[in-house]
Amino acid sequence: IFMGLLKMLIMPLIVSSVICGVTSAGDFSRLGRIALKTFFYFFTTMIIAELLGITLVSVVKPGVGFFEGPQGEHQRDEYLSQRDHRRAQMVARQADQGIITPKSTGEALSGILVRLIPRNPVRDIADGYTLPVIVFSILFGIMLTMTGDSGKVVVNFARGVMAAMIKLTEYVLWLAPVGVYFLVAESVGGIGVGQF
Repeated sequence: IFMGLLKMLIMPLIVSSVICGVTSAGDFSRLGRIALKTFFYFFTTMIIAELLGITLVSVVKPGVGFFEGPQGEHQRDEYLSQRDHRRAQMVARQADQGIITPKSTGEALSGILVRLIPRNPVRDIADGYTLPVIVFSILFGIMLTMTGDSGKVVVNFARGVMAAMIKLTEYVLWLAPVGVYFLVAESVGGIGVGQF
């Protein structure tokens, strides 16, 4: 339940806060150079963050040695069968979207750049793809600043959504100690106390 509540907050909070942040900068058509620098800075830091994540996972290799101990072999086999099932589902979903599994770092980077552009923002929100949603929200916010008074209605709506989502986040975070307790209890119950 706790994880579901957290996931429920993500997309509305991202969309509303990015739109509010972009529109608070003012009319982008008048800002010119500053707008371009901001846009460039955001995308540069986003790409750096992705590269850093890919590099750290490649170097640190989290999870290596996780399946050691008396039950390790059985747990590893069970995990691998679940992983293969999830991978097959992911490959099928990617095939539906026309995404090809990259064979090199260059293909991976170009795939990231292609996926930054949302094909269907509503579907991306529903599927939980945050990068295209962020790009759409930035572009939408920029266009709202250029529309003048007619865009203020949507900006005010986004501010209201953001205020409501922040309040909802506060209430969900009140449940965090209990939620984390049950998440840890579930993990310990699944692995077994003998692993510790």
